[in-house]
Amino acid sequence: YLELKNIGAQAMDLAGIQFTEGVHFTFGAMTLEPGEYVLVVKDIDAFNARYDPTGAIGYSIAGAFIDDTSLGNGGDDLILKDPLGFTIHDFQYSDGWFPHTDGDGFSLIVRDATQDVDLWDAKDGWRASWASHGNPGQADPSTVGPGDVVLNELLAHSADPLDPDGDWVELKNTTGSAIDITGWFLSDDPDNLLKYKIGTAAPASIDGGGFVVFTETANFGDTAADPGRLVPFAFSEFGDVVGDALYLTSSPDGIHAGGYREDEFFGPSLGDVSFGR
Repeated sequence: YLELKNIGAQAMDLAGIQFTEGVHFTFGAMTLEPGEYVLVVKDIDAFNARYDPTGAIGYSIAGAFIDDTSLGNGGDDLILKDPLGFTIHDFQYSDGWFPHTDGDGFSLIVRDATQDVDLWDAKDGWRASWASHGNPGQADPSTVGPGDVVLNELLAHSADPLDPDGDWVELKNTTGSAIDITGWFLSDDPDNLLKYKIGTAAPASIDGGGFVVFTETANFGDTAADPGRLVPFAFSEFGDVVGDALYLTSSPDGIHAGGYREDEFFGPSLGDVSFGR
């Protein structure tokens, strides 16, 4: 599906506006009020069955793509023209910008609708939706942008037998405001991103510019008592030679993996020598 939003202060007459590349569709007589959304979808019945079977959301669908067109799974050029044939918008997207928008059901959402036109063709102009399948016809609830919370430092080879922490992971909030990461997940496995749930015992927030550390002993290892330890793990001193990596994943509900993802791959490490950004 495609979602359009009126970001202006005046109502917009959409009659005759058309998608001419990527998908084909011409809007009929309709007006889009300031702040309102409208959708154009591949199959109206299938779309409603997935997103709004009870009619509770109340989104607006202008119609379905025509001429047997559909959005390319790998990416596409999209061109929107006015009734006289002048180009309103022309950009290219790629689902490969983010791994989870490439087959995992997350939609692409523009980071800033008023951004420079060049960013519409670039990964830096987009982000993944907060939840799987997106939020059609309404604002996406995420307020966390790419790079706002990063995997800042990790120790994968804890060699000191007197060190009570074992392996550890440090996260950093790169913004100037606090970010709540309660219900987010850490893991060492791309096939199971939900190994350690952050903030299970108590809410977890990182102050603007601040850091938080999670350790093998206290939080995610075999003997950790943290109730968020769902599947224990530790890192290997051999790093990505044996396939080791670290994954940070948001969650829209504390149960499912969300659209904010950070991953770091690291090589072999000396004892008690950490990796940092």
